[in-house]
Amino acid sequence: MTRAKRFLQRYWIVITVVLLVAALCWSVWYFIYSFRTSYSEGELRPMYHSYIYNHSDRNDRGSSQQQQHQLSADDIQSWMTFDYINVVFKIPKDYFKNIFGITDSRYPNIRIDTYARDYSINPLVMISTVRYYINAYTSH
Repeated sequence: MTRAKRFLQRYWIVITVVLLVAALCWSVWYFIYSFRTSYSEGELRPMYHSYIYNHSDRNDRGSSQQQQHQLSADDIQSWMTFDYINVVFKIPKDYFKNIFGITDSRYPNIRIDTYARDYSINPLVMISTVRYYINAYTSH
């Protein structure tokens, strides 16, 4: 019993630091795991009820009357995910998955440019194709 007591007296700081580091690592892992799970289940996604941006109308003799500008397919950027586009344009979740035959497990939480790069597609062609299909869906 005295050997164990001497060991603890000698190395108590090291043992405490190791335990704290282990607790910190577990906490970080749990946070990341919880965040990914919550995001994939849709709990952390913002609700985009209205994608209307306000712009000042400067043509009205300096008044700050607000105009509403709704997002259009021309506003699509390469950083956007399929999920983002689906929500903004009220498109069904599997619309692009079915059109492009996407089997990537990251869908719909994959950026357009990432998908294009991973599958050797020109990003500009991918963006214009996504725009085309958005216009095709929304023109119904």
